[in-house]
Amino acid sequence: MTAAHGDPAQCGPNAPGYAWRSAADVDPIELFPGVTIQPLWEATMARKR
Repeated sequence: MTAAHGDPAQCGPNAPGYAWRSAADVDPIELFPGVTIQPLWEATMARKR
């Protein structure tokens, strides 16, 4: 598989620029009453514009 078609090795926990966490390690955030999320990843590099 070529980079033009995507490389599965660059997905998931191997994705460059991302730090992955387990759902058990993340406290839920309440966005609205009764609506919560658990962010499982966050960018570690600033987005280039």
